[in-house]
Amino acid sequence: YEAASPEFMPGPAAAADQVRLRYGLPDQFLIHVGTIEPRKNLTRLIEALQHLRSEGLTVPLLVVGGKGWLYEGFYRKLEALEMRDSVHFSGYVPASDLPLLYSAARAAVLPSVYEGFGLPVLEAMACGTSVVSSNLSSLPELGGEAVRYFDPYDVEEMAEVVAAVWTDPEMRDDMRYKGLAQAAKFSWTRAAQETQKVYETILDD
Repeated sequence: YEAASPEFMPGPAAAADQVRLRYGLPDQFLIHVGTIEPRKNLTRLIEALQHLRSEGLTVPLLVVGGKGWLYEGFYRKLEALEMRDSVHFSGYVPASDLPLLYSAARAAVLPSVYEGFGLPVLEAMACGTSVVSSNLSSLPELGGEAVRYFDPYDVEEMAEVVAAVWTDPEMRDDMRYKGLAQAAKFSWTRAAQETQKVYETILDD
């Protein structure tokens, strides 16, 4: 297992407010960290957020990361659904800003249909941020019981899970404490020890 770097921890409220203002973000927002490409499933996420807005719940989204491959469809969907005013793009950010952006967010989302590991789930939890995530690939293994999951192909279910976490502070508090404990199970020391065991097993053979 990989792990979040040690700098991912809950940030001071004042520092989180400063980074939010510096990036021109609203008081409350949902954060997604990752490259814009099809497997990240951002097009369906936009559809889910548009569905919520049509029901009177606006959830601003911050996308942290650059453009990957076949990103054009995402931008077309963004314009077609008239959601451009609800989505903020930071591009890549300095490593020192990322933990503060996680800390400033009301929740983090990872709607991917495939992830090799899903490091943003651990990073967000280590910063004390509630996480909503796809129930596919490696993500449930990382998030355990601290994360609320959805079918990444089901836009309505995605919208329901996002709305439930977004509107329920008690749920977010519970997820925060569970997330900090879950993230603490992963460390680079453990990764090194387990890697060493693999080599020792091979050498013993």
